[in-house]
Amino acid sequence: MAQSIQGSKVFDLLAIESKIVYTGEKYAKKESQDAKNIAKELGAKRIFIPAFSPGVIAVFYPPGKAYHDHEDFLFDLSKELAKEYRAILSVDGVDLQIDAPDLAMAKSLGVEWAKNFIAVLPKHIQAINEAIKVLPSDGIRVHYCYGNYAASHLTDPDYLKVLPEFFKLKAGTIVGEVANPRHAGDPFIIRKYVKEQGWPKNLKFAAGVIDVKSPFVETPETVNLKLHRLLDIDGIGSERVLGGTDCGFETFSGLESVPKSIALQKLKALAEGAMLDEN
Repeated sequence: MAQSIQGSKVFDLLAIESKIVYTGEKYAKKESQDAKNIAKELGAKRIFIPAFSPGVIAVFYPPGKAYHDHEDFLFDLSKELAKEYRAILSVDGVDLQIDAPDLAMAKSLGVEWAKNFIAVLPKHIQAINEAIKVLPSDGIRVHYCYGNYAASHLTDPDYLKVLPEFFKLKAGTIVGEVANPRHAGDPFIIRKYVKEQGWPKNLKFAAGVIDVKSPFVETPETVNLKLHRLLDIDGIGSERVLGGTDCGFETFSGLESVPKSIALQKLKALAEGAMLDEN
C-alpha cells in the first residue's frame, strides 16, 4: 500500500493479514542499553527512548480483515506495545517517550476513523493508559504532534477540545508543540484552562520551544521568552515546565528540512535559553 505526503509517493506499507504479535523485547532492551552507554560516554545523565503509540500505528496501517473494527485493532496494539514499553523501561536511567501524533495530527490526514476525531480521541488516550498502567509514570513522556510537515495546518484540531483529553494521560510528562506559528498561542489556552480547572498535580509539560520545520536558529532569549509563556502561568510551577523541540528534526529518512549542523545550533540555543534565568 503506497503512502503519500503532499501528493508524492514516499514509502510502501505492508498490509495486515493477521493479528499483530510483538516479539521485539530483547531488541528494544538492547537498544535502550546501547543508547544509555553512548549517553554515558557523552556525559548525559538521563535519556529517553521513543516508541510508537498504539494509535499512530492505526493512522498508517488499516486493520484489514484481521480485526473487527478500529477499536479492536487499537486495543490489541495497546496490549502488544506494552511489551516494548516494559522492555525500554527495564533499563535503569532510561525513560520512555511514546510518540503519539494520532492525538492531534490524525484529524488532518483523512483516515477513516478520524472523521469523527474528537469522539474517537478518548479511546486513543485510553489505549495509551492501558499500555502503561503498571509502569512508573514518572519515567514516561507522551508526545502529541500536529504533523512534522510544512503546511498551513488549518485543519489541526481545536486545542480547547483536545487539551482536557491530554491531561487524562497517566504519564509523568506531556511533550507538546508550541514553537511553530500555528500553535505558539496554545499557552494562552493552557492559561485559561489552568485558571478554571487547575493543573494536574504530578504532570510536567515539555514545551516545544524550537521549531524543527524552520532553518531559522532561535536565540537563547527567544527560547527563554517562549518558556515563560508557560512558566508565568499561575498554578503550574516552574518545576513542571521543561524545554524541548516541537518534534524530531527528520521524521522521514531523506526528507530532511533542517540540516544537522543547523539542528545542533538550535539545540544549543535551547540549552542556553533554559539557563538564562539561572544567570
